[in-house]
Amino acid sequence: MPRTLPPRNAKLTWEQVRSIRKLARDFNWSYTKIANLFSVAPSTIANLVQGLTWKERDYDPPKRVRAKLTWPMVREIRRRYAAGEVGRVLAAEYGVSNVAVHFVVSGRNWQCDPDGHIFVPQPAIRGRRPRLTPDQVAAILDSVKRTNVQLAMDYEVSEQLIGRIRNGKYRRAA
Repeated sequence: MPRTLPPRNAKLTWEQVRSIRKLARDFNWSYTKIANLFSVAPSTIANLVQGLTWKERDYDPPKRVRAKLTWPMVREIRRRYAAGEVGRVLAAEYGVSNVAVHFVVSGRNWQCDPDGHIFVPQPAIRGRRPRLTPDQVAAILDSVKRTNVQLAMDYEVSEQLIGRIRNGKYRRAA
């Protein structure tokens, strides 16, 4: 039985709420699709599916798992990053953002693995940035059909550095 009364200005009935929860749980419909069907806002659907509104005693809201990485992937990213690989290359390979890789290698996310080991991030190593040779700079200037992102991944440097090279603002420190 319902634990709370529906809101005073409710557009839905208990029967509709249970139907909505079933569509979201069993048929994996998007909140927007369900909202269009019942003529309400997607946020209304999200709130009632997650159990924030229209609360019932026997309703267990779904647990959303959105992780794109697994523990073996996280260990491999940390190992390769420690070996000197660039985060942008790892992010592209694993289909996540640069920020996600940064959070993994810095220990902000994925701190404690299933074996109970707690990850302690290593301090950043100064001077680890790759240096470009004059030949590489010339090759970057000659490549007109490649984007900054492609060149940055090829040479394992930042897109900003490629942009500075192409704009003539790159000065190599001696």
